[in-house]
Amino acid sequence: MLSALILLFLVVALLGYLIGVYNGLVRRETPDEVVLATSATEDVRVARQDIDEVEPGKVSIMPAGLDQQLARQELADLVAFLKACK
Repeated sequence: MLSALILLFLVVALLGYLIGVYNGLVRRETPDEVVLATSATEDVRVARQDIDEVEPGKVSIMPAGLDQQLARQELADLVAFLKACK
């Protein structure tokens, strides 16, 4: 279950000659574009044709120790909620 939670908080880097580098959480993916949340209030749409590489981010935005602070059911509920928000 923890691995599912970590994936929900995983930051990715989209790299491309024309776009430079965008870091954020993948909100949506379609055959034509990737939508990244680059901040709490901003999403960026990047055309797939402009993406040369996708790399995992170096850090997670999951608060350190969150999995230790929650009961097992609370953690399961959080994972289900975050999956529904994507």
